[in-house]
Amino acid sequence: MKKTNVIISLILIAAILCSCARLPTVVETSGSSDLESFINPETGVEYIACSAALMPITAGELYCKFDNDNRYRTIKFEDPLKFICDDTEFTSGVYRASDIPEITVKSFAPVAAHVYKEKNVAIFLGQLNAEKKYLDESYQELIDSYSEGESPIADDSEYIYAIRDAMSGEPEKDVFPATGTVDEDSMLHVRLLSATYPGLTYIVVYYRSLDGNDYLYDYGSKLSYKCPLSVALRLWEYLA
Repeated sequence: MKKTNVIISLILIAAILCSCARLPTVVETSGSSDLESFINPETGVEYIACSAALMPITAGELYCKFDNDNRYRTIKFEDPLKFICDDTEFTSGVYRASDIPEITVKSFAPVAAHVYKEKNVAIFLGQLNAEKKYLDESYQELIDSYSEGESPIADDSEYIYAIRDAMSGEPEKDVFPATGTVDEDSMLHVRLLSATYPGLTYIVVYYRSLDGNDYLYDYGSKLSYKCPLSVALRLWEYLA
C-alpha cells in the first residue's frame, strides 16, 4: 500500500463535534460602543471578547449585528449560544457567552496543530498530528493495516502535550521580546487544535532568542514560556 502524507483537519477528530443550536433571525444587539460585550436580545446571551489567541477555523452564517455595522457569525462546529465570531475576514475575533471562563492553553486541551510561517501572509508548513484515538475511524483502520512503526500517519501527540504542559507552568518572560532580541527567521505560528473546541484554534508563537533560548509565546496571556527541547527540534524541521 502506498504511503501517503495525510493532512489532519478538525473534521477528522472523532465524535466530538457539537451540534449547533437553532440559528435565530439576524437581530440587532445592544451593548457598549467599544464592543467588548453585547447582548443578543433574542436569546438573552451576553457575549464578551475572548483573548487574541483564539480564532475561528471557519466562520459560518450571519448570526446577529450591532448598530447595523458590526456583524457576527456562527463558528462551524461550535454552538452559537456559546461562541460566535466577528465578520472580519482572515482575523476574526471570537466572542464567548459571559458564563464561559476564558480559555487557556490548558483548558483548550489541544490534540493537534497546524504550523505556519507568518509574515505578510500565512504560509502553511505542515501539521502536528493527533494521536490515533482522535482520528476518523477510516484513518484508524488505515493505521491498523500497517505493521507497528510503519504507519503513514505520524503520532505527534507528545509534542502537543509537551506544549500544553510547558504553557501550564511558570512563565519565563512577561512580555513579547523586543525587536532585535529575537531570531525573526525562527518564528513560527503554531495553531493548536482541540477536540473540546473543534471550531476554534489557539495561537502560540514559537521563537528563538538571539542568545539561543527557545520560547513559546501565548497570545492570550501575553507571556512567554520555556519551549521544551523536543518541541523546538520538531519545529525546526519546518525551518530546515
